[in-house]
Amino acid sequence: MKRSRIREMSIEVTVGAFMFMVLLALGVFTIILSRENLFQPSWSVTVRFREIMGVREGDNVYLRGVIVGRVKRIQIERDGVLLQMALKRELDLRTDYRFEILPTSVLGGRYVYIYEGSPDAPPLPEGAELVGTTPVDLIDSATRVVQNLRRTLEEEGLLNDLKAAGRNIAEITRKLSEGEGTIGRLLADDQVYADIAAITSDLRKAAERLAAGESTLSRLLSDKGEIYADAAEIARNLREASSRLNNAESLLGKLLAPDDGLYEDLRGAAQSLRKTADTIARGEGTLGQIVMRGELYEEIRLLVNELRATIDDFRETAPVSTFTSIFFGAF
Repeated sequence: MKRSRIREMSIEVTVGAFMFMVLLALGVFTIILSRENLFQPSWSVTVRFREIMGVREGDNVYLRGVIVGRVKRIQIERDGVLLQMALKRELDLRTDYRFEILPTSVLGGRYVYIYEGSPDAPPLPEGAELVGTTPVDLIDSATRVVQNLRRTLEEEGLLNDLKAAGRNIAEITRKLSEGEGTIGRLLADDQVYADIAAITSDLRKAAERLAAGESTLSRLLSDKGEIYADAAEIARNLREASSRLNNAESLLGKLLAPDDGLYEDLRGAAQSLRKTADTIARGEGTLGQIVMRGELYEEIRLLVNELRATIDDFRETAPVSTFTSIFFGAF
């Protein structure tokens, strides 16, 4: 009887110990999975949000990119949502603080990000209510933007214009593929390609001739500086000529010189010639009478004829006179 009783008690103790170990293991795993540290102090912070956009209890809380706590409790109220967070450190909040709810990834998930504020801002008064920033749903915002854009396009007729533009582009593409129009012919006609190939070949041949020195331009490009030397010599000559002109070392330079003496002399000579021409034109003076009077010309012509006849008579009598003078000179 005693042995059976002791055996029953040992079985109960063994089962109790096993259950205790199981419960202890469950507690340890619960603490590990929940990331609770019972021996570390924590600070409770409550923030009021207008909406929390899917934040759940246990979501992480970040400060400067480091996890500093978790969302411990969510309480819905009439004017918003109270989010209670358990933090591993005390916050030093300033008046320009921010509590933001951000997406963990595009696949889902949220976390709370704390910005304590700039160090230059005054500290937040103790006991002040903390208010978080309303989160933005990117998918909802994108949907609203697309809806507004579509509504704008439909109301202002831009959608119809885009459709018409699409049809026009399709028509232009069809004409180009069928070789209609100038551009279509350029794209579809093989002769244009042949012409371009011929032009390219001619340009290549011209380049080869330039490189070989078989043309005037190639000689200009490969004259080893001779043309440059000639051009430099011409420039020097022009510079010397301009210097001589500036120094009045020639007739043209004297004419271009600031001294107007030669110009005045030439002007006076021209005036004298003009006066002489006017005098001759009026028939004044001997030359004027000769030029302008016809009868004087006839008299001069007759005088010249008579003088010519006298010279001829003299030539005819000259041999006889010479012989007579020689004959009588002998005696």
